[in-house]
Amino acid sequence: MENNTKLQTQLSHELFNFLKQHLFDFYSGTEIKPATEKHKALTASFYHIIRQMAGKRPKFLSEIIFQTNPDIDREATIPFDILEGSLKKLIHKFTTILFTKPNYSEIFASPVTVSLYKTQNCLQFCINLARLHLYLSDNYQSINYTKFAEDIKLRPKRFTVSSSVTEIDKDNKYLTIKMDNRFNIHLLFNIPKTLFLVKYNILSLNNSLDYFNEWFKNFFPLYNH
Repeated sequence: MENNTKLQTQLSHELFNFLKQHLFDFYSGTEIKPATEKHKALTASFYHIIRQMAGKRPKFLSEIIFQTNPDIDREATIPFDILEGSLKKLIHKFTTILFTKPNYSEIFASPVTVSLYKTQNCLQFCINLARLHLYLSDNYQSINYTKFAEDIKLRPKRFTVSSSVTEIDKDNKYLTIKMDNRFNIHLLFNIPKTLFLVKYNILSLNNSLDYFNEWFKNFFPLYNH
């Protein structure tokens, strides 16, 4: 079990990412719609969030329904109650496996599976997933927020910045930036050695400024999120 620290299938990745989109900022009990003269205030609940997710009609869910019911015309619109029921069963099966088979704390701590979210958002997603599992198991109970955070050992996401000289005297920009999905940044320099020996001064990176600005425009919103 200690070695089973990754999601194993394409479906598990798709479902995990789908749940992540809806649960990282979900707070049960918060008011969604204020009360009116005829209706009570509508508050967030796992009942409503499941219905909301089913209403998105994710492709992987429709594909599972069609595969398990080959007689259904793939051009037909799947009734909502079937979508909702199938999603409940899928989430329950997935979370049961997640919390009993793999080393789920390592999965939660991995920036590959829970990326782009601040630590508090990541923790909220993880605890919501555990609560959702208990809800679907008809065994809902309170979870100690502090102890849960200690058990899954969430680690701050850190990145590295490194550099190397990969070219000399090439007719190209002086700087190229490579980055992986963990925000590790590697700077690749094209050093104009001959020009430096002529002028004996540090050369400007102006020929790479537009490139850097375009890279930063795409990079910063992801990192800032």
